[in-house]
Order: sequence, then C-alpha cells, then structure tokens
Amino acid sequence: MPISLINSRRKLDRAEEHRNALAAYSHGIFEVESNKPGLGVRFEEATSEYVLFVNRMPDLYPVFVRAAMFASDTVHNLRAALDYLVYDLAVAHTKGNIRDSKALQFPIIDKPAKWPGVLRGTLAEIDSRHSAIIEAVQPFNTFHDEVSVGLYFHPLAYLRDWSNSDKHRCHAVVVVPDAGLSGPIAMQMSMFEFVQGIFRRAPREPSAVRLGSEVLRVVAPPGAFPVTDDADHVLPQLCFEDGRPIVGVMKKIADAILIVVERVESA
Repeated sequence: MPISLINSRRKLDRAEEHRNALAAYSHGIFEVESNKPGLGVRFEEATSEYVLFVNRMPDLYPVFVRAAMFASDTVHNLRAALDYLVYDLAVAHTKGNIRDSKALQFPIIDKPAKWPGVLRGTLAEIDSRHSAIIEAVQPFNTFHDEVSVGLYFHPLAYLRDWSNSDKHRCHAVVVVPDAGLSGPIAMQMSMFEFVQGIFRRAPREPSAVRLGSEVLRVVAPPGAFPVTDDADHVLPQLCFEDGRPIVGVMKKIADAILIVVERVESA
C-alpha cells in the first residue's frame, strides 16, 4: 500500500517559503543603488593588465545577518523533512509500535562500510524496500539530478554539513559577483576576459566581494579601457563561503529531497 509522506512535504513547503522570502529580500536590497559595491579600473604597466576592482563597499553586515536567519530556517525544515520521512516509514512498518523513536533519523553518510550499522540503528524499524531507496541516495553514490549549482556536489551531503554547522552558528554569507556586471566599461572588460579565458582554459572562480578585492583582470594594450573610479557597480548575489548562491543551493537540496519522497511514496 502506498505511503503518504505529507509531513515531509509540509516541511518542504515551509522551506520553500523561507527560500522565497530570502530571494525577495535579496532582490529588494540589491535594487537599491547604494547597496551595490562600486567598481573602479586601474592599469598595471608591469603586466599590461587592466584590473576591475571594488572601490566602494557598503555596510552589508545587517543584510548578511538577515540572510543567515532565512538560511537557518530553511536548513532546519529541509533536514526535518528527511527525518519526518523516516519516522513516518517506521510508523507504517511497525503499525505504530515504534520501540525507540529517538533512534530514528535519516542517515547521510559518506562511507558504504558504515551502512550495515545504519540498518541496525537509525533505520532498524523501517521496511527493507525503503531502506534500499535511502541507501541509493547516500553520498557514497552519485546523485543524479537536473539542477547544477557550480561544480558537482551531493545535495544531501551539503545539507548535512550545513545543518551540523548551523546548530552552533549562523552559516557565513558573502556577496559574490553575479553572472553579469553593470555598466559599459565593466561589461566590455568582462567580455574581453571571457575570450581570454577560453584560450587560457582557466575560467575565473567566483570570489567574495570586499573593499579592494579584484573582480577580474584582462591583458590589453594601454588605452584599451579608461582608468576610472566610476566603472559602475557589481551585480551582487548572496552566496555561501564556497561561492555557491544560497537560493540555488536551497533549491537543489529541496529538489533532491522531493525525489526521495516521491521514490518512497511510489515504492
């Protein structure tokens, strides 16, 4: 008989509310011109490089704190969605006669050698069909989904690490340049750097925006770009310390959990 995991779905819905609230908050904050880091251009004769750098940095600490609270609420609900799943499976399998509800937890482990212990522990009171589904989505297996947020990462492993750190402190939030830069000078330099990057085969990694930090460098002859203190501004987005956008990571994890829920419900 199919199992309804309505409680897990409710937690996913709540996580989505927090994610959407963060997206709306971020959009509203960075619509304000004074909240965008300013850009300048300098020329370094020794290397014939133009450098686009941050020369004005607004005080975004209150924004980081607020964003971290949204992220914390989201991770709590995402992690709970998985634990609710295991609890409801145990209720169904034992017909409500759970022996040790405190032992129940959705496992997220990196090493397959530890799996037999999981079956005797946190998953001891669920059906073997369902434990097999949970095993298939563990970090020691590749998770196949259609959501890309930078280089591959296992969404459940990311959730586990994020949740564990969030229990003790707010997850750090930084601003990283978005896919585009504002202003004709910055955009021209970005296109120039993109072409150079193709030949170098070394794409620029995203980095945190701080006062004085470099956004990009391009090799060009003198006079190719104007040297200025007003090259417009960064189009920022809120990211984790690894440079991945918070909202995108949240969406990838939520989609992964939904895949697990649907697999269990259809088993």
